[in-house]
Amino acid sequence: MTNSADTAADQAAKPQTAVLLHAFPLDARMWDSQKAALEAAGLRVIVPHLPGFGGEDGQLNSLEDMAETLLDEVFPQEPVSLVGLSMGGYLALEVLAALQRRGQPERVGRLVLADTQSGGDDAKKREDREKQAQKVLNEGQEFMVETAREEQKPSTAEQTARMTREASREGIAAALRAMAAREDRRDVLRRAGEQA
Repeated sequence: MTNSADTAADQAAKPQTAVLLHAFPLDARMWDSQKAALEAAGLRVIVPHLPGFGGEDGQLNSLEDMAETLLDEVFPQEPVSLVGLSMGGYLALEVLAALQRRGQPERVGRLVLADTQSGGDDAKKREDREKQAQKVLNEGQEFMVETAREEQKPSTAEQTARMTREASREGIAAALRAMAAREDRRDVLRRAGEQA
Protein backbone atom coordinates (compact mmCIF):
# COMPACT_ATOMS: atom_id res chain seq x y z
CA MET A 1 0.00 0.00 0.00
CA THR A 2 1.35 3.45 -0.92
CA ASN A 3 0.90 6.33 1.46
CA SER A 4 0.49 9.96 0.40
CA ALA A 5 4.01 10.89 1.58
CA ASP A 6 5.53 8.23 -0.71
CA THR A 7 3.43 9.44 -3.62
CA ALA A 8 4.48 13.07 -3.04
CA ALA A 9 8.15 12.04 -2.87
CA ASP A 10 7.84 10.05 -6.11
CA GLN A 11 6.20 13.00 -7.87
CA ALA A 12 8.89 15.38 -6.63
CA ALA A 13 11.61 13.06 -8.00
CA LYS A 14 10.07 12.88 -11.46
CA PRO A 15 10.86 15.78 -13.79
CA GLN A 16 7.73 17.77 -14.59
CA THR A 17 9.17 19.17 -17.83
CA ALA A 18 10.12 17.26 -20.97
CA VAL A 19 12.41 18.67 -23.66
CA LEU A 20 12.12 16.95 -27.05
CA LEU A 21 14.88 17.50 -29.63
CA HIS A 22 13.95 16.76 -33.22
CA ALA A 23 15.58 14.62 -35.88
CA PHE A 24 17.35 15.72 -39.06
CA PRO A 25 16.14 17.18 -41.42
CA LEU A 26 12.81 17.65 -39.65
CA ASP A 27 11.55 20.16 -37.09
CA ALA A 28 9.68 20.32 -33.79
CA ARG A 29 6.35 19.44 -35.46
CA MET A 30 7.52 15.83 -35.64
CA TRP A 31 6.72 15.69 -31.90
CA ASP A 32 3.13 17.03 -32.15
CA SER A 33 1.45 13.76 -31.08
CA GLN A 34 3.92 13.09 -28.27
CA LYS A 35 3.66 16.68 -27.05
CA ALA A 36 -0.12 16.43 -26.87
CA ALA A 37 0.03 13.13 -24.97
CA LEU A 38 2.64 14.38 -22.49
CA GLU A 39 0.73 17.60 -21.87
CA ALA A 40 -2.44 15.59 -21.31
CA ALA A 41 -0.49 13.67 -18.65
CA GLY A 42 0.27 16.96 -16.91
CA LEU A 43 3.80 17.64 -18.07
CA ARG A 44 5.22 20.88 -19.42
CA VAL A 45 6.70 20.13 -22.86
CA ILE A 46 9.36 22.16 -24.68
CA VAL A 47 9.93 21.36 -28.36
CA PRO A 48 12.30 23.84 -29.97
CA HIS A 49 12.92 24.20 -33.70
CA LEU A 50 16.67 24.07 -34.24
CA PRO A 51 18.25 26.82 -36.39
CA GLY A 52 17.45 26.40 -40.09
CA PHE A 53 14.46 24.15 -39.42
CA GLY A 54 10.76 24.88 -38.90
CA GLY A 55 11.15 28.49 -40.03
CA GLU A 56 13.82 29.20 -37.42
CA ASP A 57 16.49 31.62 -38.60
CA GLY A 58 20.19 30.81 -38.59
CA GLN A 59 22.20 27.63 -38.86
CA LEU A 60 23.24 24.86 -36.54
CA ASN A 61 26.99 25.25 -37.00
CA SER A 62 28.06 23.44 -33.83
CA LEU A 63 26.19 20.93 -31.67
CA GLU A 64 28.31 21.97 -28.70
CA ASP A 65 27.44 25.66 -29.13
CA MET A 66 23.77 24.81 -29.68
CA ALA A 67 23.70 22.82 -26.44
CA GLU A 68 25.03 25.84 -24.54
CA THR A 69 22.42 28.09 -26.17
CA LEU A 70 19.61 25.70 -25.28
CA LEU A 71 20.74 25.52 -21.67
CA ASP A 72 20.99 29.30 -21.39
CA GLU A 73 17.85 30.25 -23.31
CA VAL A 74 15.41 27.31 -23.46
CA PHE A 75 15.90 24.82 -20.63
CA PRO A 76 14.39 25.55 -17.22
CA GLN A 77 16.64 25.37 -14.16
CA GLU A 78 14.76 22.41 -12.68
CA PRO A 79 15.48 18.85 -13.84
CA VAL A 80 13.95 17.76 -17.15
CA SER A 81 13.27 14.57 -19.03
CA LEU A 82 15.38 14.97 -22.17
CA VAL A 83 14.44 13.11 -25.37
CA GLY A 84 16.50 13.20 -28.55
CA LEU A 85 15.85 11.43 -31.83
CA SER A 86 18.71 10.95 -34.30
CA MET A 87 20.36 14.40 -34.61
CA GLY A 88 18.36 15.39 -31.53
CA GLY A 89 20.08 12.55 -29.70
CA TYR A 90 23.51 13.86 -30.69
CA LEU A 91 22.44 17.25 -29.37
CA ALA A 92 21.09 15.69 -26.16
CA LEU A 93 24.53 14.17 -25.56
CA GLU A 94 26.08 17.61 -26.01
CA VAL A 95 23.60 19.00 -23.47
CA LEU A 96 24.73 16.30 -21.02
CA ALA A 97 28.39 17.10 -21.73
CA ALA A 98 27.77 20.82 -21.13
CA LEU A 99 25.95 20.13 -17.86
CA GLN A 100 28.77 17.88 -16.70
CA ARG A 101 31.28 20.68 -17.46
CA ARG A 102 29.08 23.12 -15.53
CA GLY A 103 28.77 20.77 -12.58
CA GLN A 104 24.98 20.56 -13.07
CA PRO A 105 24.32 17.01 -14.28
CA GLU A 106 21.17 16.82 -12.14
CA ARG A 107 19.38 19.15 -14.60
CA VAL A 108 18.69 16.07 -16.76
CA GLY A 109 16.69 13.74 -14.56
CA ARG A 110 15.79 11.29 -17.30
CA LEU A 111 17.24 10.68 -20.75
CA VAL A 112 15.87 8.96 -23.85
CA LEU A 113 18.13 8.57 -26.91
CA ALA A 114 16.40 7.09 -29.95
CA ASP A 115 17.97 6.11 -33.28
CA THR A 116 21.24 7.76 -32.29
CA GLN A 117 24.72 6.85 -31.16
CA SER A 118 27.28 8.23 -28.75
CA GLY A 119 30.32 7.63 -30.94
CA GLY A 120 31.55 10.14 -33.51
CA ASP A 121 31.46 9.66 -37.28
CA ASP A 122 34.21 7.72 -39.00
CA ALA A 123 36.01 9.23 -42.00
CA LYS A 124 33.64 7.65 -44.54
CA LYS A 125 30.53 8.95 -42.77
CA ARG A 126 32.04 12.45 -42.51
CA GLU A 127 32.79 12.36 -46.22
CA ASP A 128 29.23 11.24 -47.03
CA ARG A 129 27.77 14.06 -44.92
CA GLU A 130 29.94 16.62 -46.71
CA LYS A 131 28.80 15.32 -50.10
CA GLN A 132 25.19 15.61 -48.97
CA ALA A 133 25.80 19.14 -47.70
CA GLN A 134 27.26 20.20 -51.04
CA LYS A 135 24.44 18.55 -52.95
CA VAL A 136 21.79 20.31 -50.86
CA LEU A 137 23.44 23.68 -51.38
CA ASN A 138 23.78 23.12 -55.12
CA GLU A 139 20.54 21.27 -55.93
CA GLY A 140 18.17 21.65 -52.99
CA GLN A 141 16.75 19.01 -50.69
CA GLU A 142 14.40 17.15 -53.03
CA PHE A 143 16.77 14.17 -53.20
CA MET A 144 16.31 13.80 -49.43
CA VAL A 145 12.54 13.84 -49.85
CA GLU A 146 12.81 11.06 -52.45
CA THR A 147 15.00 8.96 -50.16
CA ALA A 148 12.48 9.33 -47.33
CA ARG A 149 9.65 8.38 -49.68
CA GLU A 150 11.45 5.13 -50.52
CA GLU A 151 12.20 4.28 -46.89
CA GLN A 152 9.03 5.37 -45.06
CA LYS A 153 5.38 4.49 -45.15
CA PRO A 154 3.33 7.02 -47.18
CA SER A 155 1.76 8.91 -44.26
CA THR A 156 5.13 9.39 -42.57
CA ALA A 157 6.87 10.29 -45.83
CA GLU A 158 4.29 12.98 -46.50
CA GLN A 159 4.95 14.61 -43.13
CA THR A 160 8.72 14.40 -43.38
CA ALA A 161 8.65 15.72 -46.95
CA ARG A 162 6.84 18.86 -45.84
CA MET A 163 9.28 19.54 -43.01
CA THR A 164 12.33 18.77 -45.16
CA ARG A 165 11.17 21.09 -47.94
CA GLU A 166 10.54 23.89 -45.44
CA ALA A 167 14.03 23.66 -43.94
CA SER A 168 16.59 26.02 -45.43
CA ARG A 169 19.31 24.63 -47.69
CA GLU A 170 21.90 26.41 -45.57
CA GLY A 171 20.37 25.01 -42.38
CA ILE A 172 20.45 21.46 -43.70
CA ALA A 173 24.05 21.75 -44.92
CA ALA A 174 25.23 23.32 -41.65
CA ALA A 175 23.53 20.59 -39.60
CA LEU A 176 25.18 17.88 -41.71
CA ARG A 177 28.57 19.45 -41.08
CA ALA A 178 27.86 19.90 -37.38
CA MET A 179 26.94 16.22 -37.05
CA ALA A 180 30.11 15.21 -38.90
CA ALA A 181 32.24 17.34 -36.56
CA ARG A 182 30.75 16.06 -33.30
CA GLU A 183 32.98 14.37 -30.75
CA ASP A 184 32.72 10.87 -29.35
CA ARG A 185 30.48 11.16 -26.28
CA ARG A 186 30.63 7.64 -24.86
CA ASP A 187 32.45 9.07 -21.84
CA VAL A 188 29.52 11.42 -21.22
CA LEU A 189 27.09 8.50 -21.05
CA ARG A 190 29.46 6.58 -18.81
CA ARG A 191 29.69 9.49 -16.35
CA ALA A 192 25.91 9.95 -16.46
CA GLY A 193 25.47 6.29 -15.55
CA GLU A 194 27.87 6.63 -12.63
CA GLN A 195 25.97 9.66 -11.31
CA ALA A 196 22.54 8.01 -11.55
